[in-house]
Amino acid sequence: MLSLRWMLLLLWVLIGGAALPAVASVELAEKRGEDWSKIPPLGETPLMRLSPALSSHSVKSAISDQSRSSSGKQHPIFQKLGIAPEALSGLNLPPPSDGPVRVKVGLKILTIPEVNEPQENFHIHAAYDLEWYDPRLASKQRSKSTRFREEEASLLMRYIWRPDVDFFNGTTAPQIDNRMLIVEPDGWMRLHVLLDLPLSYHSHLRLLPFDEQELPILLEIFGVGANEVLLEPHQERSGYERSFLPPDWNIIEFKSNSSLRKADLHGDGMVSQVAFRLHVKRDGQYFLWRVMLPMVLVVMVTWWIYWVPVEVFVSRLEIGLIGILTLVAFNLSVMDAIPNISYLTLLDLFYLIGLMAIFIAVLESLWLSQMANEQGEMERAQKINKRFRHMAPAMTLLAWGSVLMLPMLMG
Repeated sequence: MLSLRWMLLLLWVLIGGAALPAVASVELAEKRGEDWSKIPPLGETPLMRLSPALSSHSVKSAISDQSRSSSGKQHPIFQKLGIAPEALSGLNLPPPSDGPVRVKVGLKILTIPEVNEPQENFHIHAAYDLEWYDPRLASKQRSKSTRFREEEASLLMRYIWRPDVDFFNGTTAPQIDNRMLIVEPDGWMRLHVLLDLPLSYHSHLRLLPFDEQELPILLEIFGVGANEVLLEPHQERSGYERSFLPPDWNIIEFKSNSSLRKADLHGDGMVSQVAFRLHVKRDGQYFLWRVMLPMVLVVMVTWWIYWVPVEVFVSRLEIGLIGILTLVAFNLSVMDAIPNISYLTLLDLFYLIGLMAIFIAVLESLWLSQMANEQGEMERAQKINKRFRHMAPAMTLLAWGSVLMLPMLMG
């Protein structure tokens, strides 16, 4: 019985303590001559008033608070918008439409500072535009485009709906350098964002160093399915600047398309995606002059083996080993510049031909030395060596020429 009394007493204290702030607020409002009926409901916090997911009363209270300055005047961004702050409640939902909301996506690539081949990613500095129609933001009070920059745009986008676009193949979050929101008098919206972003790609290096690559930039809508929002490429506002590309790459083609990707996380199982693709071709002069030509010279020097007397086996062996070690060092330097791949490239074939040419020269020296010194057939060994002087270089050059012709035959 005693415990029941204590519980009733505790309940009375809690109810009375919770009601005291509300009573005090009403008394203070009456002293100030304010309408106490506008006091927020019991238990409502400032955080609840700022949440767009609450009731319309809470949204209106939050927007009204944010739209007033300390002097009680309307916030300048709402004055520029030309509609009352109360009218913004519910604008965080998609605009009314007969079907999915169509959003045009434009992408202008300003620079490509780096193509990191070992990591298979590339870095872009670009500007992208999102354009959509929201009739709820149309206003006859505006006769021209209204622009909101930086802080103004960030504040306004807290209360209006905008497409949440994500870079599907981005390796990290984009660094936003600048943003601007443009509202047209008829309700057309345009969000302009300037950013830096690393993106991943899948390399195809069979024809290295005369290869071509495709650098994709994939944007997709986040959080909603294709039945609600559809992305479309904006051809007029897409492109690239030719003068700010990496020196060892040339752009052949820039194209865009829209598609649907299966995603189990969305309602209808499909999500809208826009793809911008840069088709680039490598300028192979770096590898040609700094890797392949030195390889050729090293192999040509080792052909001096065929002019060294057959009986001087040690000197012939030293020349061959030095050539092999030099080619291996060249190959290691190339391996650091490309990703780990499971197939041979054209450059690998070029290297293996040179390595095989030196290896054959070393084997020929061992064979002829044994023939001359152990079997006593010096004259025969010299005749075979003379044949190798012409046959080995000719076969090596022919093999190299065939490899260099592969891009033309496969193109």
